[in-house]
Amino acid sequence: MIIKDISIKYKLPTTWNDINLKQFNQLFKVNELNKELKEDEMDKVLDNTVEFIHTLTGFDKEFIYNLETEKVKDLSVILLKLTNSSFNKVEDELIEIDGNLYKFDKDVTKMSFGQFVDLEHMTKDKNNVWEVAHYIAASFIRPVTKCNKLLNKGKKLFKVKLNSNSYQVEKYNSNTFVGRANLFYEKLGMDYISTTTDFFLTLGNHLQNRIVDSSQSK
Repeated sequence: MIIKDISIKYKLPTTWNDINLKQFNQLFKVNELNKELKEDEMDKVLDNTVEFIHTLTGFDKEFIYNLETEKVKDLSVILLKLTNSSFNKVEDELIEIDGNLYKFDKDVTKMSFGQFVDLEHMTKDKNNVWEVAHYIAASFIRPVTKCNKLLNKGKKLFKVKLNSNSYQVEKYNSNTFVGRANLFYEKLGMDYISTTTDFFLTLGNHLQNRIVDSSQSK
């Protein structure tokens, strides 16, 4: 979606993968503020509308305040359509960020107990899982260290069909994934964040049940 104003083109987010976790958490705060507003606090409602648009588009707040009222309404409608939609489950396991290739490693048979314990410690408060979702993503989405069928032409990466022997993924390392989590907080789309979070929560419940069953059987 393109909005034109004073001969300047702005590309608006159209899918959740155009939104990162930093924006999403800020959006959550804006929504919480809106819930607390009273009917006679229209000035704050308008300020929050500006914050809403600013969070999702990156537009300068001064620019938004100077827009025509109808254009602000149009922007709000477009962005609300996105935020009212559901996340999409991502099937593509390869992800390119800043020219580097990562893979969503779903092979739980190779998951170390330390990786599971680290994730459990970080996600104790499941009500605030979005605050640590980038750590979950960084735990499962790790750098591709070797790929025999990746074409690298200049700075552009071309993905080709891979088989299980075409790549090697960096093993989980509790000392290196924090930096990657910080990168994902601002660079990884919310569809990927949501997919890895759902994967972990489902996996976590399964592993916890297995551990409990194993302990009770002794």
